[in-house]
Formats: sequence, C-alpha cells, structure tokens
Amino acid sequence: MKRAIRKYSYFFISFCCLIHFVHAQEIPTVVPEEVGLSSARLKRLDSVIQGIVKRGELASPIILIARRGKIAHFKAYGQIDIKAKKKMPPDAIFPIGSNAKIISGAAVLMLYEEGHFLLSDPISRFIPEFKNMKVIVPSKNGRGADDNLTTVPAEGEITIRDLLRHTAGFTYGSGKSSVDKLYREAGFRTWNGTLAGFVKQLSKFPLAYHPGKKWEYSYSIDVLGYLIEVISGQSLDQFMKQRIFKPLDMKDTDFYVPKDKLDRFTNFYKFENGSLRLEESVAQSSFRKRPSAFSAGGGWGTGYGGLVTTARDFARFLQMILDYGKLGKKRLLSRKSIELMKANHIKDIPGYFFSGAGYGLGVGVTTDIGKTGELATPGEIYWAGAPNNTSFFVDFKEEMFGILLTQTAPFGHLGLIDRVKILSLQAIDD
Repeated sequence: MKRAIRKYSYFFISFCCLIHFVHAQEIPTVVPEEVGLSSARLKRLDSVIQGIVKRGELASPIILIARRGKIAHFKAYGQIDIKAKKKMPPDAIFPIGSNAKIISGAAVLMLYEEGHFLLSDPISRFIPEFKNMKVIVPSKNGRGADDNLTTVPAEGEITIRDLLRHTAGFTYGSGKSSVDKLYREAGFRTWNGTLAGFVKQLSKFPLAYHPGKKWEYSYSIDVLGYLIEVISGQSLDQFMKQRIFKPLDMKDTDFYVPKDKLDRFTNFYKFENGSLRLEESVAQSSFRKRPSAFSAGGGWGTGYGGLVTTARDFARFLQMILDYGKLGKKRLLSRKSIELMKANHIKDIPGYFFSGAGYGLGVGVTTDIGKTGELATPGEIYWAGAPNNTSFFVDFKEEMFGILLTQTAPFGHLGLIDRVKILSLQAIDD
C-alpha cells in the first residue's frame, strides 16, 4: 500500500512539474543559420558593441535577437557595476521607460476585445473629469502659446483612440508651451501621488491643441492606465500581472524590484565629458519599493512608477506580439487586434517626428523605408525608452524581433538604438 502511495505521489509530482514546464517553456535558442541569420554577420554586432564597451562609452548592454520563434543571439556585455567589476548577467533587470507603452496598449486592447468600449468612445464616458475640455488659443504674435492662457472649448472630445495614438491634446511637460509650464508647476515630472490623483489633476488644465488635430508625445498612455483601473476594478499592477505577466511567465517584470532581486538590478550611468559616471546606484533607486502611482506610459520624469523587466521576459511579450497575440498555446489578443495595433493611425495628422513612419496604438510604425534612410521593413513596429536607451523592433515580414537594454544616458547616445537594429537586420541571410 505504501509503495502504491509513493508511486502515485511520484507520478503526481512529475505531472505537476510537467504542467509547470509546459506553462513556462522557454523560447528555444539556436544557431543563427537555423533561422536564416548569419553567424559571421552577427559577429559585426559583437565587434561594434564590445568596442564601445571597451572604450568606456557604454556600461551594460544586453542584446537579444529572435527570428521564427527562436533566439539566435542573446548576449550580455560589460558590467552591471563598474566599480565592483561585476559582470553583467543575462537575467539583469532594467527599467524600460516608454517601451512599456506597447504593453499598456496591449492591455487596453484586451478590454476593447471584451466589448467594454469602442476606440471612438470619449474617455469622459469612464473619466467624467475630461468632459467639456478647454484648449489654449495660440498667441496672435505668432510665437506660439508660451505666455498665453486664453482658452476656447475643445472642438471634439478626447477619444480612447486619441489616447492610444497621442493625439489627445496633452504634452509631456518638457516643452516651452503654457501647458508644459502648467504641468511642471503641478509637479507632474516628479509625481509620487496616486494614478487617479494624477489623471484628475491633469484634467483640470486646458489642452495644448484640439483632440485629433495633432500628434504630440504625452501623458495620454497614463490616462489609459487609469482607464484600465476604472474598468477592471484592479490597480494597474494587479491587472498587468493577472492578464499579461503571469500568462506569459514574465516572472521578473513589475513596477518595482523586490529585495531578493536587487542583485540583478542595474546601476544607471551617464556618459559625459568623455567618460562614464554613476548617475544613480541601485541603493538610490526609486524602483526599490512599490510605487504609489503606476505609470502606464513608462514612468514620470524620474522614471518613478514605470516598469522593469529582463530581456527574457520582454522577449516573451514581443514573441506574443510577433505571433499575432499568441505565445505557444496561450492567446492574449486576437490576430485582428495586433493588425489594428500596428496600423498607421496618424496618416494625415501633423506632428510626428520620424521620417518615413507613422504611429499605431502605442507603437511607432515604419511606413516608407525610402524616407527612413535606414534598414527597416514597412509595417514593422518599434519604440525606445528614455533616458536609458532601451529599445525594441518587431519585423512581422521577417518574423523577427530585437531587444536592446542599457542603463546608459544620454538618450540617443552614439546612435546606439539605430546601430543595433541595422546590425541585426543586416545579418539576414536567406
């Protein structure tokens, strides 16, 4: 009898382990040639990155390249802690800034698929404070609205689609307009209140332009974060964990880094006057504790409230996007929703600053490679996170995605984001 119990106990434990393995099955790693990439050409990527690190221009990059559902290149370079000479581990945890926007966009589309709203619905249906918004009138002297507080009624309501594509009328508080100044005076760049408090304070200020009339990078994704909370009845972090992180087994992705993982969290460096200096150590980081405000857009001015993740976790999310809403047997979104996400939603709307590109629902979209002037594929999606120089691209035609994670400022440093993408795509060999 005891032998039988022991036998079935072993069977049950093995079965549970198998279930866990199936749930958490990793994206396989293969030699590049198996997925139509050239090992010799990927050595160019290694050579460039290793040279930058060796010259002391970059502290701690990790690069992951996947194609056709398999990882062809996954490498950590440099040191997670330069002073301690601690090697960068492949499972290092990074703040990803505005790369979080695609994750928040996916979360909104989940609720959209459940029939909670149409993208054309006004946000005031769920957040009444945005009803009857005002818009600042440009000054008559032609110098913009720098010192002007004259307002007129908005010509239309802010829609959920406006929020997803950054045409709602908000800004990010970093410019010279009257609205930017109002945002800075309200403490938006260093916000540490609640997300609900942030959104309600935001609604008190006039818009910088009429909804739908201009593209301007802004706090609109943070408003959508609050929309998620209103509809789901959960805090944004709870919703993300339940609906995205756990189903995709993104085990190191969160809005903060718990104590038992701090040894894998990255220091933040800045390249200045020809050398790297420590800008913020792990011991100083706001990511050490759960924030009071969860930023769906990637963090307030200091990064506070944004997401942290690993290359492995982010790869699982991007593979789901590349496979049109599905990772393995787990479907999070329909194929049609991913098609909607990666469409250009700002064709005739001015303001977007990338040539040969448009903007989808939480992502940039390449539209004309003749105008980009760089290696790219029409229909690919991409974005980057400041100030850390983290970035990704997803190329649906080539069945390929790439991830760059760094903790080195200033944003745009060495043209690294574009260079890594070029060095990834030039390795295609089929």
